[in-house]
Amino acid sequence: MKKLNFGFLILVFSLSQFAFSQQKIKITVTDNKTKEFLYGANIQWHHSAIGATTNEYGIAYIDKPDSLPDYIVITYVGYQTDTILISNPTDVNIQLAPEIQLGEVKIKGKRQTNFISSINPIKTEKIEAGELKKAACCNLSESFQTNASADVNYSDAVTGAKEIRLLGLSGIYVQNLLEGIPVMRGVTATFGLDNIPAPWMKSIAVSKGVPSVKNSYEGISGSMNIEFKSSFNDSTRLFFDMFGNQNGRVETNLLLNHKINPKLGTMLMANGAFMPLKQDMNHDGFLDQPVLKQYNLLNRWNYHADKVEGQYMIKVLSENRVAGQTSLHHHQNDSLPLYDININTKRVEAFAKTGYIFSEENSLGTQFSGVYHQQQSNFGSKDFNTTTGKFHRDRFVSNYCKK
Repeated sequence: MKKLNFGFLILVFSLSQFAFSQQKIKITVTDNKTKEFLYGANIQWHHSAIGATTNEYGIAYIDKPDSLPDYIVITYVGYQTDTILISNPTDVNIQLAPEIQLGEVKIKGKRQTNFISSINPIKTEKIEAGELKKAACCNLSESFQTNASADVNYSDAVTGAKEIRLLGLSGIYVQNLLEGIPVMRGVTATFGLDNIPAPWMKSIAVSKGVPSVKNSYEGISGSMNIEFKSSFNDSTRLFFDMFGNQNGRVETNLLLNHKINPKLGTMLMANGAFMPLKQDMNHDGFLDQPVLKQYNLLNRWNYHADKVEGQYMIKVLSENRVAGQTSLHHHQNDSLPLYDININTKRVEAFAKTGYIFSEENSLGTQFSGVYHQQQSNFGSKDFNTTTGKFHRDRFVSNYCKK
């Protein structure tokens, strides 16, 4: 009796499977390229609400319609919809093709070349290279001709010395920075604005008033931070220009940029400025502008790795400036000698900034800077010769502890 029951169960199961196979159609959906099973694909008869969804093996069983042939529609997110004619109730394998991908869309906008950052809590006006190109400026003192961020005035018309003013105060109350390092201090402040060529600069950040709290007493009226071009913020490999005007002024610049690898790059910058003509247009016996011969050379290296970053720069300057009287304007006293001015300057400055990242909580930064300045000059019968050298070292340690 038990054997009869077991055989009866097998017969019933076989008949049910046969009946199920006659009422259902097995459909397998895969990717036409990778042959991967598509889980969750929707399958539906074209003119009916009967449908099914594939399982994790890409298989779905859909009820057979009242009559064949008929169309089934297969849809899947990210793939093209397919419609297939089913004539016989047999297993069906369907391969879907991915949807056509559209090409990338690039959106370009024009940013202002002179703007105030809305992110920085300290009000800082940034002047970028595009703003500097609007005027034929040749050095830092001529970089504010197209905007009113700062006033640059002659502090000595005879020698051509200039100073920058913020909030109406003299230039000695303005802190001048070169990528965060103080420059144009002491005797170098007299002609410092003329010794930085404009094509070398990437941007100028001018802050007024508030930075005196951050940058100490040197920035009572504000500060000016200059950023030079480098291999990581400028992609121009070769730059050359020349400038000349009706007064005989000639200036030329050459920039060579080479990115050795994704982590290391170097840039070489050379500048020559000349004003060879002696001019006295108002016939007062004094030169209208100094006779100038200036050479500038700068080499910088930038290194950016995962754990170490560094910036290293050396700048060399040679300048000869001649000014003063060309002839006696008052002939009542011909015994007085001419008041002539000769200023010969040699300057070398360098800095090295290195940062080490040990972990997310610990880092170490070092900053070294040094200046050698030699000036031999005479103002009439008075000689003024000076040689200065300064070395500055900073170390910054960051140690953040999580609670």
